[in-house]
Amino acid sequence: MELFLLDGISPFFKGYREGKRINWSKIPFEHLEKDGRADVERLEQITLDFATFCDRAAEMGYTAITLDDMAHMVPHTDYEEPVNQKIRVYAKYYHQWIECARVRGFKVYITTDFLFTTPSSEQKMGRGFANKVGWFRDALSRFYKVYPDVAGIILRIGEVDGKDVEGDFRSQLLVRTPAQARKLLREILPVCEESGRYLIFRLWSVGAYPVGDLIWNRTTLKKIFDPFDSPNLILSIKHGESDFFRHLPLNKQFTRSPHKKIVELQARREYEGCGEYPSYIGNDVEEIKGYLQGVQGLVGMSVWCQTGGWTRFGKLTFMENSSVWNEINTWVCIRIFKYQESAPQALRSFAASYLKPEQAEALIELMNASDQAVKTLLYIDDYASRKLYFRRVRLPSTLSVYWDRILILHPIRKVLKCLVDSGTAKVDQGQEALHVVDEMRRIARVNHLPEDGLDLMYHSFEILAEARKYYFLPYSEEHVLYLKGLVYRYKSQYPVRYSVRIELTPFTVNSKTLRMFLQVLLREKRGYRTFDHVFTIRFLSILFPVLRRMGKGVVPEFMHKQAMGLEAVFK
Repeated sequence: MELFLLDGISPFFKGYREGKRINWSKIPFEHLEKDGRADVERLEQITLDFATFCDRAAEMGYTAITLDDMAHMVPHTDYEEPVNQKIRVYAKYYHQWIECARVRGFKVYITTDFLFTTPSSEQKMGRGFANKVGWFRDALSRFYKVYPDVAGIILRIGEVDGKDVEGDFRSQLLVRTPAQARKLLREILPVCEESGRYLIFRLWSVGAYPVGDLIWNRTTLKKIFDPFDSPNLILSIKHGESDFFRHLPLNKQFTRSPHKKIVELQARREYEGCGEYPSYIGNDVEEIKGYLQGVQGLVGMSVWCQTGGWTRFGKLTFMENSSVWNEINTWVCIRIFKYQESAPQALRSFAASYLKPEQAEALIELMNASDQAVKTLLYIDDYASRKLYFRRVRLPSTLSVYWDRILILHPIRKVLKCLVDSGTAKVDQGQEALHVVDEMRRIARVNHLPEDGLDLMYHSFEILAEARKYYFLPYSEEHVLYLKGLVYRYKSQYPVRYSVRIELTPFTVNSKTLRMFLQVLLREKRGYRTFDHVFTIRFLSILFPVLRRMGKGVVPEFMHKQAMGLEAVFK
């Protein structure tokens, strides 16, 4: 393994909508502008901060940096002139940032969507998939000529910018079939080969269209990539078949392709507090590395230390307000994969480098406790470990906690009671995990370890533990009042915290009928049933607008407004 990628976007978020919920999936370019122009003062500050970031990443042993994005790096005659004016300024700084990384020993990879457009370029490139692919191929060729020191691109076809992304460019989900994906590869892979660059192709997808199951479906993988045998092609695969959740086995796509590949890991846990409190992944990373031993073509890993999620949590890795917990996760990923350390050894080397060597054993105890607490209280393990598929996606491992939201809703209560058989045991497990979090506070205090966010973690998890009583025990008005009081005190205590929604309006579908619907709509095997081809994939796509109206008040509204929106799952 020689490619150890780290996303380098945290310097670009400094001062961006502090305290507000924001989209962490890509550099917020509107934040880099002022009065319709590129904000040179802000770009100068980013240049200083990026040098700091690169120094820390190099110190840890990473060998490559990823930056967003190709659209903002090269002017084009098809763009509006005000857009090109901004890009010319950005280009000057991109050359500086790339050089800053290069002199520190990093290769630089640039992310890009297929396809990005402005209103003008969308009109001028012409209709039809072939025209759009041709336009992108030519843009990629010009990009490589302008940036000879860029090592390659990281291509995203299965997800596009969220609905709330602002700015000059919009990305579009144009690749819908394996045949179209092959067409795109046939056009742009030679451009990479001729210029000696890499094409890192992300398998991540959100379930839209026939390519939407690429993250887990062996047939889709084979249809797209089997015709290609190129040393310049690398597949980038998340470690599980869904997003960065716990309780997922290793993604079997790693063993189904002879192509070069890298594994994606996430140090800043977008579904687990984003570094506001410890959510240690070292044990999982060590297990993933063990699973990957002997996998053909594994050439590296990609670690997300800042990217991902729609949250108000605002820690910036390696910046002034960094999260020590994100830095620990970033450290253990590289130590385990590159330096062949075990998870405990990685924590000992972290203590030796950044704390005190004599704190190592206490740090190990603290991190293992956080691992246990997150897995058994933030997740309901009986549900999270179930292999459940709906249409082209594997269901998320958590229903009640999503990004920076805790959802205490009657429909979730109904669904969990259908899918979890040992509800009473899960209530007891939650109380035990809460004691573990309390013990974490003692371990940190006694051993003079960082205590950042431990109180927030305890009181957030206290709400989760009490929510389990609502989910699984007989309804109690007294307990609901207690829970609401707990949430009220929590909101007043922490300015940066989870948003807690309590909505107990009865879900009118009875449990027997709901259980029947779930058994019909969900499946426990990857392969599609005839029912899926006929109904869940075809007809539910047509019926989605009606289902959305019927589900108003049942499905949280943010699921329609953030990311690509729930409708993406039904395309």
